[in-house]
Amino acid sequence: MSQDITVTDMFCGAGGSTTGAKLAGADVRLAINHWRRAIETHNTNYPETLHALTDLHMANPRRFPSTTILVASPECTAHTLAKGQKRVDQQQLGLWEPEEPDPKAEAEERSRCTMWTPLDWAEYHGYQAIILENVVDVHLWRPFQSWLQAWKSLDYDVEMIYLNSMFTHPTPQSRDRMYFVAWKRKNRRPHLAITPRAHCPSCGRDIDAVQVWKRPNRRYGKYRQQYVYRCPLCARDVTPYYYAAANAIDWSLPTPRIGDRKKPLREKTVQRIADGLQKFTHTSRLSGAVSPFLVNLNHPSVRPIVLTEQPCATQTGYDATGLVSPPFLLDHLGEYRPRSIDGPCSTICASGNHHSLVVPPERSHWLMTYYRHGQLAPIEGAVPTVTTLARHALVTYEEHKKAIAVEDCGFRMLTPKEIQAAMAFPEEYVITGTRREQVKQLGNAVTPPVMKVLMERVIASLA
Repeated sequence: MSQDITVTDMFCGAGGSTTGAKLAGADVRLAINHWRRAIETHNTNYPETLHALTDLHMANPRRFPSTTILVASPECTAHTLAKGQKRVDQQQLGLWEPEEPDPKAEAEERSRCTMWTPLDWAEYHGYQAIILENVVDVHLWRPFQSWLQAWKSLDYDVEMIYLNSMFTHPTPQSRDRMYFVAWKRKNRRPHLAITPRAHCPSCGRDIDAVQVWKRPNRRYGKYRQQYVYRCPLCARDVTPYYYAAANAIDWSLPTPRIGDRKKPLREKTVQRIADGLQKFTHTSRLSGAVSPFLVNLNHPSVRPIVLTEQPCATQTGYDATGLVSPPFLLDHLGEYRPRSIDGPCSTICASGNHHSLVVPPERSHWLMTYYRHGQLAPIEGAVPTVTTLARHALVTYEEHKKAIAVEDCGFRMLTPKEIQAAMAFPEEYVITGTRREQVKQLGNAVTPPVMKVLMERVIASLA
């Protein structure tokens, strides 16, 4: 049946949704985006797909072929609160006010209005199912309930799934997103409960963990903040298995000594590295490592210091994460909090590379994320969320009996290839453009394993 399933990828970007859909067995017939560089990347990897470079605000759905399923990733930057700024709305002008409308507010409203575009296309094409991805904060969009009702008026049933990418393997990144699934009322309801495998210490066995909301009347939000996973047998809180940030790092690349840099690091960055040294030295569970961590130097909402047993923080579009040695990741976006490389990366965003790797002497490593309230993360954890800016650096250091000085640590930003690995794109996948453009494409992308899981569930319901 999956061979007969055709897909339109709207706001296709670099092709994360397309990659996941094809892994699920679907045929992606049409990919649409407004950015020439993203279309170039998508066409390089999927030349058999029909590509359209167009402004979807202006595109007429009647000009494009119909498919079975629509997948879409409307613009998220005007919805997210992660940038540390309040949402800007247009205010009505008084009758005698000479001021012109706020151009920033107008731009943000146009961005948020991209949420209506998939609905316009569904009205004309009558897709059998729709999968839409956006940030969790889209729930706070004032017309959100009206938007949901509009889908129901088109004879669709709907369900929202709130999921962190680190629990769809092999994604070594903590990336909370909302996934909206709609299907024609005449079709079977897809099974959309995601139950990641976890070990329950009380039961002494691996189980399929169930999502439990801390406030049952508020069923939206992020992992750990608004929901947890529990054992279905004994109701104990459990942590599902995940890939650590260390899996995304190319350890063959050198991490230059901080004291040898021609351009000194900013004072805040140096302080965050010192915080990471204090937290992660002699705490790593990796053999021969003294707790590497990630440092995010830009993102205000990223958690401060996370061990390397965790994923990367969310990747944005900014180049803001550094790798510090004894390795940890430094997130340059939020409060410069270090993250151990044993855990997942923080979220990778479209605004740049915010993760750096800090490597103190004798091969201890961690990641650091750049910008504003950055964070440090150990490499055993997931990579902090990837954004559209380069913001992750690697910090390292050599083992010494005496106290470790910051200038003796190694430090470098994560490369686009490492960010690509944190987003769980295939190693052979080609991202075109400059370093800045590559990071932006990756930070805007959907992690392919999540789309694969959801697409498989939807295809099964159409069989």
